[in-house]
Amino acid sequence: MNFFSKFCKWNQILMIITAALLLVARPKFALALSPITSGPTFAKVIALTFDDGPHPFHTPQLLDLLDSFQIKATFFVVGVKAAENPFILKNIVKRGHVLGNHSWSHPNLSKLEGKEVEEQIRFCNQAIKAITETPPRFFRPPGGNWNNRTLDIANKLGLQTVLWTINGYDAGFDSYSPQALAKTVIRRATPGAIVLLHDGGNFTLAALPLIINTLRKEGYSFVTLEQMLHKPIKPISLAHSN
Repeated sequence: MNFFSKFCKWNQILMIITAALLLVARPKFALALSPITSGPTFAKVIALTFDDGPHPFHTPQLLDLLDSFQIKATFFVVGVKAAENPFILKNIVKRGHVLGNHSWSHPNLSKLEGKEVEEQIRFCNQAIKAITETPPRFFRPPGGNWNNRTLDIANKLGLQTVLWTINGYDAGFDSYSPQALAKTVIRRATPGAIVLLHDGGNFTLAALPLIINTLRKEGYSFVTLEQMLHKPIKPISLAHSN
């Protein structure tokens, strides 16, 4: 065997060893899907999403406001709150909105063990299905805190993990005023954007009319995540008519 033949043989062996080491060293959850942060960009559509409900006081007001603009949105609900407010949860669905899973009790899932993460997601799924007879298709980790384990478990439970394109910062100490909230969303709006707001967020109800009216004037239409991600979007037919 000449030098060249020996070199090729050892090179093949080295490649096999390297491939085997990469396979062994691969992270356990490397096959988990990446979170969705936006929808298709060929149509001027935006998805409004509302986290942390349902609330006995805020949610009915939000539903009435959305109805007044003939807009359907997506609500990422917390399981324990859904169980406490079943009639409101049913009303969200009755009015044509989409429900998403936001965990059972809103912990930081990235700090939990796999079994706890699964329970948080599965219990919320069960609550939504028991109350509405329809299981959710979307999942958003509380606070946007996730890791590969979280994505893998959500995927195994039949859920697509959805984050956001635009954070309205309408919750907690980060919120400021209705005008500033609206300005943030309007300035960052792009086709296919997913907007993070909160069911019960500070200034959310006051800012929404300005957001909706301004973006409609700019040619945007509002859709649910179901419409944005799972149904064909026709740019012309979705244009808002005055």
